[in-house]
Amino acid sequence: MDEALANTKKQSFILVKGNKEHLEVLEAFVIIGNHVLKCDSLLQAVDVCFKCHKVFLIPFSTVCESVWQFISCAIYGLEPEKQLSATVNHCISFVCK
Repeated sequence: MDEALANTKKQSFILVKGNKEHLEVLEAFVIIGNHVLKCDSLLQAVDVCFKCHKVFLIPFSTVCESVWQFISCAIYGLEPEKQLSATVNHCISFVCK
């Protein structure tokens, strides 16, 4: 975990410890800068990470921005802050039929 923290900036992200072979999540954390928040589940980690981005006005990384846009609109029901990609729109319409 120290190695993961050494390479972080002001971006928050989810760190999961588990068994890759059985797709088993043993522990879930949210990393914000040099702070580690242990969560009770992967779902809670996603929720905490999303809310940290919103509360602390941390922009989403461009690498995973479409995933967070989907979560923002489809799960939390928030209006998009900027134009959604066609893929995100398609996923939202598929899930929210």
